[in-house]
Amino acid sequence: MSDESAENEWKPALRGIGAQPKKWSETQQARPSAALNGFGGLSPEAMQALSAAVYTTDADGGLTFYNEAAATLWGYRPQLGAQRFCGSWKLRRSDGSPLAHDQCPMALALQEKRPIPGREAVAERPDRTLIPFISYPTPLFDGSGRLTGGVNILLDISDHKRAAQGLAEREAQLAVFVEHAPLAIAMFDRDMRYLAVSRRFAADYRLLPGAQLVGQSHAEAFPHAPQRWRDGHVRVLAGEALAYQEDQFTHRNGRSDWVRWCMTPWREGNGAIGGAVLFAEVRTEEVEARHALAESEARFRATFENAAVGVVLVAPRGRILRVNDSFARMLGYSAEELTKRTFQDITHPDDLVTNLAVLNKVLSGEANSYCIEKRYIRKDGGVVWASLTVGCVRKPDGAVDYFLSVIEDITARKRSEARFAEINAQLELAHKAAGVGSYSFNIAARSMRITRVSPAIYGSPHGSVEITGQQWFARVHRDDRERLRAEHIQAFKERRPELVNEFRFVRPGGEVRWIEARSLIDYDATGRAQRMTGVYIDVTERRKAEDHKNLLIAELDHRVKNVLACVAAVAQRSRESSKSADDFLDVLNGRINALANTHALLSRSRWEGVNVAELVRTELAFCAQKGSAIIDGPDVELASDAVQPVAMVLHELATNATKYGALSNGHGRISVRWRRPSSGGASGKLVLEWRETGAARHVAPIAAGYGMSVIRDLIPYELGGTVDYQLGREGAECRLEIPAKWLI
Repeated sequence: MSDESAENEWKPALRGIGAQPKKWSETQQARPSAALNGFGGLSPEAMQALSAAVYTTDADGGLTFYNEAAATLWGYRPQLGAQRFCGSWKLRRSDGSPLAHDQCPMALALQEKRPIPGREAVAERPDRTLIPFISYPTPLFDGSGRLTGGVNILLDISDHKRAAQGLAEREAQLAVFVEHAPLAIAMFDRDMRYLAVSRRFAADYRLLPGAQLVGQSHAEAFPHAPQRWRDGHVRVLAGEALAYQEDQFTHRNGRSDWVRWCMTPWREGNGAIGGAVLFAEVRTEEVEARHALAESEARFRATFENAAVGVVLVAPRGRILRVNDSFARMLGYSAEELTKRTFQDITHPDDLVTNLAVLNKVLSGEANSYCIEKRYIRKDGGVVWASLTVGCVRKPDGAVDYFLSVIEDITARKRSEARFAEINAQLELAHKAAGVGSYSFNIAARSMRITRVSPAIYGSPHGSVEITGQQWFARVHRDDRERLRAEHIQAFKERRPELVNEFRFVRPGGEVRWIEARSLIDYDATGRAQRMTGVYIDVTERRKAEDHKNLLIAELDHRVKNVLACVAAVAQRSRESSKSADDFLDVLNGRINALANTHALLSRSRWEGVNVAELVRTELAFCAQKGSAIIDGPDVELASDAVQPVAMVLHELATNATKYGALSNGHGRISVRWRRPSSGGASGKLVLEWRETGAARHVAPIAAGYGMSVIRDLIPYELGGTVDYQLGREGAECRLEIPAKWLI
């Protein structure tokens, strides 16, 4: 229920409180309890029985009275006279900001000398719980118009601000009546001249004795009478009877009284109007009590019969005394059918024990009211969820006379809550799966509330975390703090409505997570940033992926540059050692293909290394025929940085064997074997031996060119290994030793 709807439903019950400032007669000032009696016509005892929180103050705001409901709302018992304007331990505005007692609605009502109805505030109890309420402070004045104090009613709106609670708090006021007193009487002719005057009339209005008034006109006796009186005389003499329950009269000395009067025409024997008769009473207390009682009775009837919620009177043992139509419709019974049942008959069995437990507390005097949510059983067997607010009226001996129950059908709300809980659970699961949470940061209070907390980020298993801004900022990675602070300050200066940040957050165990925060910023009327709300996203994996991608790009860039540099060097050296353009192109093509094949092997292995056997087969594939090559050795992996140098040496050996060696005549053979000597253990160097047999005997030794330079010098230069190359009668023999650090 909204604040506005709660206040609207209470307005009938609060009419007269916060409507006009109260003024009290001298008679009332003489009695200390009279000021309390003037509040809705209630005695202090009756006000104590109210379920609504009520307190009064003197003109300076000092607490002079409060009832049990007020003490309950405040959560403690303030000392009378010591607390000013309000008995709350602390006060807050509806937005949560602190509210000084001298700025509360009661203080304003006393300062401005006018009612301040319907203001909402929050009472903070000593145990730090917060109770929101609506205040209806009204200043009180004596007969001279002097401020004598104030009275305030506080409506607890914490439980959905239901109007039903207010009705329960005001119910006890309906049983107050006032005493009747003798009336002042005056009789007039058609010219409004006095024909007869009672002593009470002359005394109350400080006029001449009745005998001296006879014959004078009313206008002479009251020369400053208001125009409404004169208009009323005309209407009465025309045959209309008028009555005012509350009218203000100002004496010649400036003193004002409140008057209750009625004037009717009197008729002569022939039926003609002969004049008017006035009945008047200058007793403010009785007038106001009568007025309050009439309004209270009217409110009760209208509320009971026409309330949109169910209203039920229940006997102490549970018998239903009276119900309104709303409750009867709620359960599908007629009002008459319900009066033949007890509330136990229509309560859901699973809720009966709880209901009886709180009811017994009221019966034993431990409480005067209670509020629960329970289920009722309809006539057709259906179930109705209801919010039940119960107050009681007690007999003089303290025993409960009857209960007044206000029942609101909350079945739709319960269904919505169940649906909301289901949706919220789904949303919670989605947030957890996506690593998304939400937060709210009060900039002025420097406090942060984080909901849907991801344990991966904050290391907390709870659904929400409340920390100070300083505590949160201390967890930001030290290298990101100044940048993050600068981004916030710049956004506030530019009054940007939105802000996106990425920063690192350090978990309690020291783990670092990357966070992306997307925030909306609220500003006050002066442009000062007040609050930031938004979501946070754990982007650690994304950042890792981006870093890995950047590393791969950098590595690819490095490798491409190395390959291009290698190709350029090979081309240059090949050109220098070539005898013709065709020879150059043939040699260069072979060497570039060897580089490409090596690159393909590395790419397939994701640049993590290449198996020696696979490398040897690849380099011999272009020249060795079936059965012309023996390849043998253990399963050994070369590191990625060692693959290209070894491949180039193997390519030059294979090229020379094809042109000049064992593979040049179609009858020779090549043997490529490798091992890791046992003396070195598993971590020893790699020894690879190239041996040719069956080469043509007439082939002369190969001239020292670029290819031979690659064979003899590349591995020592690039890998720190050794090469022993010999050209024998059967062909070339080459022994390569590669250090263990280039093996995986």
